[in-house]
Amino acid sequence: MELFIALIPLAVYLGLIGMIPFYRRPIVRSGGSDLFWLWLGIGGLVMVGPVKLLFPINTLVLWHEFAFVLVGALYILVGVLVSGIRQSQIVVYNIRREDFQSFLDELQQKSEVQMIGNCVQIPKIDVQFSYETQPFWQSLVLQATSRNQNLGGWLQLEQVLREKFAACRTPITMKALILPLVAVLLVAWGCYLGFLRT
Repeated sequence: MELFIALIPLAVYLGLIGMIPFYRRPIVRSGGSDLFWLWLGIGGLVMVGPVKLLFPINTLVLWHEFAFVLVGALYILVGVLVSGIRQSQIVVYNIRREDFQSFLDELQQKSEVQMIGNCVQIPKIDVQFSYETQPFWQSLVLQATSRNQNLGGWLQLEQVLREKFAACRTPITMKALILPLVAVLLVAWGCYLGFLRT
């Protein structure tokens, strides 16, 4: 049963991430929300691992199963806190490097951005970031280069990216099957170990 609890949230997370390429349209998310969903995805592993190991026995005797509900709620609240205080970041799924590069070239022609290598500064909205592409997963990460930046500018940039890439379509490749298959295997393994062997 413990392995079932550990593996199912992770399988759901991988399954949801694995379905993104089949959507084909670019999906723009803040780094905070992306981290929070990952936080929930590994929640099962944390609950049956470190939490169970360090859990005070007296609390379990006093509160019974309700104690795990409280710990779960605390875990979620910590995830919200960690996601909220991290540096500004934007994650774009289903995007090719060429599409993003053409977007930057368009801004550069309008003299709205300053670029050095993969570092970009947009003085108009007080945003400065470096970007890194992941060609294998067809994704892109925009990471703030410093903490003291305009949060409103980042929200505006996120909205602009959403509107700009709304018409883009990314081809589906065989690599898109990897994460859904891993998710299915984790569910099957978790069910087998959690129920069929008991």
